[in-house]
Amino acid sequence: MSVAIGPSERGQDLKIGTAIPLFRTHLATMSSPKAQYAVSQDGQHFLMAVAVESQSMPITIAQDWTPNLRK
Repeated sequence: MSVAIGPSERGQDLKIGTAIPLFRTHLATMSSPKAQYAVSQDGQHFLMAVAVESQSMPITIAQDWTPNLRK
């Protein structure tokens, strides 16, 4: 979100504008309390953990692989 902030007409108060979305996000749902995004120091770039479409990916499980290390 972006919000314009500046002095009021009298200059004694703070004038806060309406919040405007910068872009749409689909942040991943995580059980971790850590932040799901980071902002660059200059405020121009964002790194986000986003949700991806559900896809089933194959999983390979290797059992008894340690004897092969000696070959």
